[in-house]
Amino acid sequence: KRLRREIVSKVGAIYHRSPIGPFPVAARAEGITIAGPKDIRHSINQPKFEAVRAVDWLTDQDLVVVEGQKVFPLRIVAKHDIVNYEGGAVVFCGLCGTAMAFDRRVDGHTAELGVSGLLVHGNELISYDRKRKGSLYYLTGESLNGHRGENREDLQLLGADMMQWREVRMIPGSENFEVLSRNTGFRFKYNQPFTQETLSF
Repeated sequence: KRLRREIVSKVGAIYHRSPIGPFPVAARAEGITIAGPKDIRHSINQPKFEAVRAVDWLTDQDLVVVEGQKVFPLRIVAKHDIVNYEGGAVVFCGLCGTAMAFDRRVDGHTAELGVSGLLVHGNELISYDRKRKGSLYYLTGESLNGHRGENREDLQLLGADMMQWREVRMIPGSENFEVLSRNTGFRFKYNQPFTQETLSF
């Protein structure tokens, strides 16, 4: 089935017939194209966590994302692109090898992020809010809906770092951290380490 790549300029905005329906995006995002169907990768929406001392399945070189006291192994995140956890979300863009964390709470609403199937400029993925159907840049959390200051619901960045698992265990107090469990509800085994070499490839 041929993917439609239709972008039409109209009144200073772009209306893109996308997998999640027509929506207005800022004029600077003219490079939006369809890369695949909506939810081509299924986000984790009810994650479970386990204690650091219980984790014996990560190698020293495994890359993880650390946000606060939560640790998200990329061997899991990379298969889903998005992990929605309490109040926040970790997103991973495999095309540019970058992971970010956001506060999902905005204006009294808690977004549930999903994979839209859209790309901007060919190398940055776009997420969408399942509850309000809005769309956001993966790496900045900026809303693509409405003009600046108008119907915008940008997500706030949270402090997150990508590092090796061995580096996590060197952080003072890391014994109290929680690690994303492989018990995600999906059939993946998550047995393959995700290292710097994986990221570079």
